[in-house]
Amino acid sequence: MTIYKDEAMARLLTSIALLIAAAFAVFAAPGSEIELASETESVPAPGQYLDELAARDEAIPASSDFPGLVGSERKLGFEVGKYRAPDGKRWIRLFAEYDSAYRARMDDVIAALWDFESSPKTFSRIISTRVRSDDGSVAVIEQRTGIRILGLGYLSNLVFKDVLKRDGAGSATLDFEAIEVDRTTLSSRGSWIIMESRDESGPLTYVRYTMESYVEPKYPAQEWIMRKFGDGDVRRVIRELNKATLEKAKGG
Repeated sequence: MTIYKDEAMARLLTSIALLIAAAFAVFAAPGSEIELASETESVPAPGQYLDELAARDEAIPASSDFPGLVGSERKLGFEVGKYRAPDGKRWIRLFAEYDSAYRARMDDVIAALWDFESSPKTFSRIISTRVRSDDGSVAVIEQRTGIRILGLGYLSNLVFKDVLKRDGAGSATLDFEAIEVDRTTLSSRGSWIIMESRDESGPLTYVRYTMESYVEPKYPAQEWIMRKFGDGDVRRVIRELNKATLEKAKGG
């Protein structure tokens, strides 16, 4: 992630991007790919869909399918839509669910995820972190996050509670949820499902990343921008974790 030191240049690029985004929103033809969702679009309330998803207990692929996921990020679900809160305020909901497989042990994946102090080096969207508490299975982390697309900067300061559950031999779940939010975010929640296997090449770990966030609409055509570029951002998160995991596996 590029963080501009020259604030004047940052403001100029942001203004240009805003004009581009506004032009997209104004001149997009009805029914085209760029058309924004209608105000009446039905969007679940924060947490509702994830609770329903967990209740369905969607099956994990067979371990024989894991090798085919190595080096890829498979999209299981991706949605962007408007949400109007009970107080009338509008938000944009982003839901994503992707899976992949890494050539590493499950413990290496967990070590990379649980290394909160190194998160700004691991994930390009994270600017800084501060660990409030960590007992090895529950951690509370202050996190400053920044995403920049087309010159548009979106910064948030949230506090996450991370809970690691060992579900049995070779299986774990890391749940995360924002327990303190700023004005940019209504809700942010998700999980990593992690399952270890192996094949003739050695250890192999399946990961499934699920997240749902409700964020403040700040820019013209922001919903379209999130639809257009959100998929790439989520895929990058999975690739960045893979890289950090392999470094842990090598003793890094």
